[in-house]
Amino acid sequence: MTKTKIWGFIKSYFLITLGLFINALGWVAFLIPAKIVGGGVTGLASILYYITDFPVGFSILIINGILILLAIKILGAKFAVTSIYGIATISAFFLILPQFITGPIITDKFMSALIGGAIAGVGIAMAFINGGNSGGTDIIALIINKYRNIPPGRIILYLDLGIIASSFFISRSLETVVYGYVVMAVF
Repeated sequence: MTKTKIWGFIKSYFLITLGLFINALGWVAFLIPAKIVGGGVTGLASILYYITDFPVGFSILIINGILILLAIKILGAKFAVTSIYGIATISAFFLILPQFITGPIITDKFMSALIGGAIAGVGIAMAFINGGNSGGTDIIALIINKYRNIPPGRIILYLDLGIIASSFFISRSLETVVYGYVVMAVF
């Protein structure tokens, strides 16, 4: 490897890591304290956290571990290898950040939805632009797309809509579901 390629590799992984940190910060500082459920595996992990107090970082790791095993079997090892770094990193940030952010930064749920969704969206976009990902519903979408001619973006949209809608069963509040959709739109 040349110095240029090595520097490009280091720069890429630094930006992926920073993006995943920013994404986790949006969730931990704004969305989770406001009990707002967004989409994806993080949304599922949040629901589990609200019901059981089981740490979001561990739920993300477990759910994605199962999805990675499916990805290796169905999509091949190359896809899985590129996802493992993102999954491990985002899970670690979800375990570390709550040690430093212990309460809500903002008490207004709508502002939490807007700010948290924007921060989380910028973070994951930074990771995606640099070739990273955080696993999750992307894996499900790619597996379904392999067998059905349904665009992955549409599958992810449907999964996110369903995950957010399911938050009604724990909150019994239509308002909370709407906040989740606001997060999804801003994200």
